[in-house]
Amino acid sequence: MGKKTAVLVGLGDYYSERATGYSSLPFVYQNLSDLVDILTTYKWTVYTPIVDSAATEKNIFDSAIEKIGSLESDGWFLFYYTGHGALKTDSEMYLVNSAENFRYDLVLPINDFIFNYEYTKLTEFFRSKCPDGHMITIVDCCHAYGLITDFQTQQSFHTIIAASQKEEQAYYADNSFFFKALKQTLLQTNEFQQIKDSIEIILPRMYRFSNCVIHIADNFQNSQL
Repeated sequence: MGKKTAVLVGLGDYYSERATGYSSLPFVYQNLSDLVDILTTYKWTVYTPIVDSAATEKNIFDSAIEKIGSLESDGWFLFYYTGHGALKTDSEMYLVNSAENFRYDLVLPINDFIFNYEYTKLTEFFRSKCPDGHMITIVDCCHAYGLITDFQTQQSFHTIIAASQKEEQAYYADNSFFFKALKQTLLQTNEFQQIKDSIEIILPRMYRFSNCVIHIADNFQNSQL
């Protein structure tokens, strides 16, 4: 197993501070902190999360490309996003990241959001840089699976954990129901197959809407986090 590095992104108070029309998500900061602690325990190199106004398309991609670029051929890369997500069309989903002049009463800066086809390019870059490596994408937002819709079948190198189906909402109250289940699972086991099994068991117990999507990469089946 090669070096393991992660990029974590979260937007919470940004949505209400900027009059975006989206609700604030105050729980994302603790979730990011918890995930940093968990990944550090499992010997991941985790940098300061990219949050709120700093979470622009450019900053997110620049950070991801830099971290992937530092890996050897067998490196591991994890990308985690928590915030809002939206659909533009049936085939286009985007993360509602930070963008200049982003207000609900103005034309949305669509070109400044991260779309699914742009994220696909990032996965292709990882694959070319780390042909023997492993990539993990965890998306906690509405329409989450839409970000990786190009990976609808199990991949040999890419594990996908999405909080919601492409056409559906993610659910939260005081916290994201998905993250609560994910955290509980990661604290219990570091085996990917067990993570899959555990989430599928835990999430329905925590909330009646169990609409997450999990595809464990072929070569992750017997791998540890």
